[in-house]
Amino acid sequence: MQRIAYLLDATANALYGGKFALGDRFRTYGQHSFLYDLIVSAARCGLHVDLFIRGLESFPIVKPLSRFCTVRDAESKRLDEGTWDSAVADVVSDDLLSRLPTNIPVLAIVHNGFQQLSSFLVKRCHRFVCLSQFSFEYKARSIAASRLLFIPQGVDLQRFRPSRTPTSSPARTRILVSSRLADEKEQAVYDLIAMLSTRRWDLTVLGDGPGFWRVSDEFASFVTTINFIPCHSIHNFLAQFDLVCSSGRGVMEALACGKAAIAVGRSYCGAVLPGNVQALMRLNFTGRPDEPTGVAVSVPRLEEDLNAALLVTPEARRKIAEEYFDVDRFLRELLRSLNQ
Repeated sequence: MQRIAYLLDATANALYGGKFALGDRFRTYGQHSFLYDLIVSAARCGLHVDLFIRGLESFPIVKPLSRFCTVRDAESKRLDEGTWDSAVADVVSDDLLSRLPTNIPVLAIVHNGFQQLSSFLVKRCHRFVCLSQFSFEYKARSIAASRLLFIPQGVDLQRFRPSRTPTSSPARTRILVSSRLADEKEQAVYDLIAMLSTRRWDLTVLGDGPGFWRVSDEFASFVTTINFIPCHSIHNFLAQFDLVCSSGRGVMEALACGKAAIAVGRSYCGAVLPGNVQALMRLNFTGRPDEPTGVAVSVPRLEEDLNAALLVTPEARRKIAEEYFDVDRFLRELLRSLNQ
């Protein structure tokens, strides 16, 4: 059985700048969803994963993950005595990474192109797995392309799947806008909510951040607003919607469930269709970082995009996910790189 050490420094929710606290834990977003689906896939394949987490007490999915791997407190467990075949570094501090035996090959996960990588991490890690084409191209400016890998991230297609229970046709199309309402995504998502709220749609907004109260103040009297659903529960929630407006993994999860999708993040990207999915994937369904934030789209164009997305059959949407967003395929590519 192959043994893998997975290192994660979750202190203060590092990838998200210390934001999105909820009591003594943090809310779950893309990094957590990525890790959850990957660990579940590894368990199905019979891999032994030791997940070492610094900041264990505030990491939001320790208990769910412990059903599929061994979760350890990185502060109380010695890493220099391990006998792993390889290791994965996912947002780690130099101190944590330096405790790993030097003979163990390490792959680093690059969630986005702007993720800061220390000089020690760049020297210690053998390869860098970029989850989007943009991240690969951006990191190639500072790291030799021969050390970079682009492996499109995947979602668990066994968890995210079309509902087997037929649903009645609703009087109004049920739309979910699911996104962090903060930082570079806040304005575009807010603009889209404002446009959708004036139309005939049955609208629900899911997301937290400073923009949540702005959305609540303006629209909550006629739009359902929810600030958090854990990533390991979201598949149960998606079943009730016809169309999802989101970015990154939110789009992937929607398509895997056979739902129509609109991509919106840093900017408005439009309907996700079989003919444009590869182009939108390049930017992780979130828009170019050099574009002005906000939704620069007319109401007629938005209506056209919504109708186009809804015209794609559930089977065709699912096929997109099976072709591009399968976490089991991601794991196979990851293992191939670890074993080289």
